[in-house]
Amino acid sequence: MTICSSFTIVGEPSAALLSRLLGFFSQHDLGAPEMTVTRRGGDMIVQLESADLGAQLAPVVSAKMGSLVGVRHVDLTFTEIAADHAPNLALQPVPAHRPSQRMPGSRHKRSSD
Repeated sequence: MTICSSFTIVGEPSAALLSRLLGFFSQHDLGAPEMTVTRRGGDMIVQLESADLGAQLAPVVSAKMGSLVGVRHVDLTFTEIAADHAPNLALQPVPAHRPSQRMPGSRHKRSSD
């Protein structure tokens, strides 16, 4: 069984706050967590899920998240999941753009331009 840590963070709607929250995963050289961000009124609700933290490190990270400026509340829950259902946090290949598409800011023009 694998322990999945789920954080629900309520805070100010700030991109800088998102960056600081993700920084805790980066500090421990962990894969990026599953993330959902929702705006509700004047709040931003961030849900992060990771099977990489473990039951000992997750409460420490939760306390650090709660001490960030702009965070109003942090809720941490644990879920046991079968190892074969653990989120695959390995990097997935990104599909290459087709040559017929022009990327924003690209200097290359299609023959039809």
